Amino acid sequence: MRVIISIFLLLPGLIKAQQSLYNQEIKAEVLMKDKGGFLNITGVASNLTNAEQGIRYELAVIKKDTATNNSSKNNQTGRGVLNAKSQAILSTTTVNLNIPDILTIMLLIYDDDDKLIGKDVQRIEPNTFQLEEKKVNTYDGIEIRGLVTRNLRTAPARKFYDYFYKQYKKYQLNGAKVVTINEKFGQGRSTRIEVLVGTEVIYQFFLNPTDDFIKEMGDYVVRLVYQQFEKLKAIEAAINNQ
Repeated sequence: MRVIISIFLLLPGLIKAQQSLYNQEIKAEVLMKDKGGFLNITGVASNLTNAEQGIRYELAVIKKDTATNNSSKNNQTGRGVLNAKSQAILSTTTVNLNIPDILTIMLLIYDDDDKLIGKDVQRIEPNTFQLEEKKVNTYDGIEIRGLVTRNLRTAPARKFYDYFYKQYKKYQLNGAKVVTINEKFGQGRSTRIEVLVGTEVIYQFFLNPTDDFIKEMGDYVVRLVYQQFEKLKAIEAAINNQ
């Protein structure tokens, strides 16, 4: 009996110690907002360190039917690079609120070695009507900063990305939209690079693996991204001044 009691006494300490392993360098946070019967869910990552961090994330919404105990899972995953002392919106999704299901929302963040470093789990009880709103705390007053993602397969594409990102950091663009570098395969052995700011494709080109071409295109794409950021800032300023 003394052994069983000792185990129960140790459990809170073990749970607390386990929780302290996460969110030390990269903090995971699930934000929720009620939108008229729908629940908007946002997964946010905060880099608390002074160095950039490559991450992989998983935002999962698990619904458990209280009548049958059956569960369903909606999963969103992705990869990216977080700048030092930056915060980024990783993923968003929407589900019905006020339903007879238990909702579990889970954001997991892994480092480049696939080690779990950030974790946040929220639970919504069945037939919930109101939620306590949670605000996004940022370093510079902007919700999303400095996230660059890539979906690449070949060595030349990774070489282009490395050069582009080096220039991106050099000029401290740190834009208010996610920059995505995708590699698309064409006919034969050709490969095409697609550059997005937010959800808009701003440029695409067929990749030549030579160093001179990669540097030339890397510099050109950095200028295009900068111009797109400036354009978006001008549009936002015009809207705010109306």
